[in-house]
Amino acid sequence: EKVPNHREPLTMEMIRALYQRNQRDGLPPSHCNVQLYHWFVVGLALGLHRIEWCQESSSNGRSPDLSRPEIDDRDGLPRAFLLGDIDCFSRTGSRIPLAEVAHSPSRVDSCMVEWRFQKNNENGEKKKISRSTSNPPSPHCRVESLMAIVRCRFSLAASSEAIPLAVYQKDVHTPAYITNWDVTSMLRS
Repeated sequence: EKVPNHREPLTMEMIRALYQRNQRDGLPPSHCNVQLYHWFVVGLALGLHRIEWCQESSSNGRSPDLSRPEIDDRDGLPRAFLLGDIDCFSRTGSRIPLAEVAHSPSRVDSCMVEWRFQKNNENGEKKKISRSTSNPPSPHCRVESLMAIVRCRFSLAASSEAIPLAVYQKDVHTPAYITNWDVTSMLRS
C-alpha cells in the first residue's frame, strides 16, 4: 500500500552496499561515507531520526563548522547526540569511560544511549545496544559502529564535550558535522 508523503526506509541491504563501496574505495575511518555507514547501522538498531543525530545543512549544502552546532532552546546544548549521551559497559557490566573506549573499543560489550532531544518529544529515553555475537563476527555490529563513531569524534574534536558525535574529516585540516544534506546525498547515490 502506498503511503502519501512517506519516504522509503533505510534497509540493511542499503547499508551492506555502502559498506562494500567503502571497502572497495579504501576510505579512511573519518571519511564522511564511512561515518554515514556507522550512523546508518546504529540508526537502524535504535530507530533514529536524522534530526536526533545530524545537523541541518545550510541552504547551499555546506556543513556548518564545529563551532556552531544546532542548539536546543531548552538547555542550550546541541540537539544531536553528545559524548555524555552514551555509556559503555564491559561484559561484566562495569562502566567503561569513553576516553578508554577510544583506545580499546573491543572491551565494550554494550552501550546505553540516552536521548536529550527526541523528535517525538519523549526526551530522556534510553536504549541499550549489545555487541553482535555472530560467528564469524558481523562487520555490521551496532556496538562496533558506535565505537567507530566515538573514535572519530575523539580524533577530530577531543577538546569539547559540546560538539555532537556526528562528525567527519572534510579535508586535511577541516572536520565538519554530518548534515541532512550529506545523508540525503548518500542515500540518493
